[in-house]
Amino acid sequence: MADGRTRSRKASPLWHSLCDEHGTDDGVDPRLFFGRTHQSENHRAKRLCVAARRALALGLAPLLGEAGRSLAVESVEPAPRPGALLVVVRADHPLEPDERRRLLSALESARGALRAELGWTIERRRTPDLTFLVLGLEDDRS
Repeated sequence: MADGRTRSRKASPLWHSLCDEHGTDDGVDPRLFFGRTHQSENHRAKRLCVAARRALALGLAPLLGEAGRSLAVESVEPAPRPGALLVVVRADHPLEPDERRRLLSALESARGALRAELGWTIERRRTPDLTFLVLGLEDDRS
C-alpha cells in the first residue's frame, strides 16, 4: 500500500447482487429523492409563531396588570391576512360576555406595547399585526 490506503477499492459481491434488482427509485433525480421532506413549506411562519408566543406570554401580565394575571397565551397562529398573527388567549376561569369584552378591549389597548415587545424580541424589519381571540376555561375553539 504505497498510497497509504487500507481498504480495497473493489466493491463487495453483495453490492453487485443489489444492483441486479430493479427498485421503485431507479432513475429518480437524486435532488428529488434526497430532498428536504422533513420541513414543511411554512416552517418560517411556524418558527415566528413560536417566538411570538414566547414573547407575548412574558409580556402579557405586566402590561395588562390585574386583568392579565388570569390570562395565558394558548397559541399564536398565522392569521388569514398577510402580515398578521392570531393570538389565542385563554382565561383560567369561565368568562361572562361583558368580562370577555373588557379583556378584549384591554388587549386591544395594549396592542401597541405588545407589538413593540414582539418587534424587539424577534428582530424583524416589519412587526406583524396582532389579532386577539379571548377564550374562557370551558370555551371550545370553533
